[in-house]
Amino acid sequence: MNRIRVGLRAAVVFGGISLLGCSASTASTTDAGAADLGRQDAGLDDAGSDAGGPPDLGVDAGPPDAGPPDAGPPDAGPPDAGPTDTEVVDIDFESGSLPSFVAIDTCMSTPSQGYAPLGTPGNTFGPTFIRCLTGSVITVTLADLPPHTSLSLDFLFAAIDSLDGEGSFPAGDYFRIALDGVTIFREAFANATPTQIQTYEPPVPEIVLARRIDLGFTGPGSFYTDSAYDMSLDPQFDDLPHTASTAVITFTLEGTGVQSLEDESWAIDNLRVTTGTEPRVRPDAGP
Repeated sequence: MNRIRVGLRAAVVFGGISLLGCSASTASTTDAGAADLGRQDAGLDDAGSDAGGPPDLGVDAGPPDAGPPDAGPPDAGPPDAGPTDTEVVDIDFESGSLPSFVAIDTCMSTPSQGYAPLGTPGNTFGPTFIRCLTGSVITVTLADLPPHTSLSLDFLFAAIDSLDGEGSFPAGDYFRIALDGVTIFREAFANATPTQIQTYEPPVPEIVLARRIDLGFTGPGSFYTDSAYDMSLDPQFDDLPHTASTAVITFTLEGTGVQSLEDESWAIDNLRVTTGTEPRVRPDAGP
């Protein structure tokens, strides 16, 4: 199932004031015309003003003050910052079709064979993924992104069969990712022999889900082994500086020696793109 989610939440709170009315009654005059404003049966305190003094305005257990609300200083506590990350792309490549903003070149939806269900809880290779020839490109074009200061990428990467690392037969195989035309990742991956040079050194051990074992496809035996990586655990894909409302992300495994799918290939799965306004906080990847 392909999923695209954009989250936006807002909360507004209104304050109200209840106004209460009160009434008074007038007593008859007494000697020399003086007004007796003594306590009435309604329970009001003596409101008289002997010798011209100011009236007593106190009201015992009377109705609440109907005046304006307290205009004192606002609460000095920190404001609710709300969520700072918004997931704008979430594709698991299981439906067999792609959303309109994803373009592929010589790639196809393929059963992932032994790659399923490698991964971590909530992020494993599914029954299918997008598998490509070396030299092929996957392009993700995004528009109408929410306001943000960075992008973060999460995905699973499958290095399939006899990738040559920095070798020369027939040429090196480099996995490259670009954001808006700028390369953000380019490393060689090697599967065929232990002596080949792989330049990618995972900064977190848990990134490596499998290394040079047979997970299906052309193997078993000879140079045809496979490797699997959880790139969602690699911090170099966090907080990529970005503020534009559009983004173009490309994935390719490049090299001058493009070979057939029966010889070598690559795949991605569970692609997620997240925008943010604060540094991303990752859970501990350790045990």
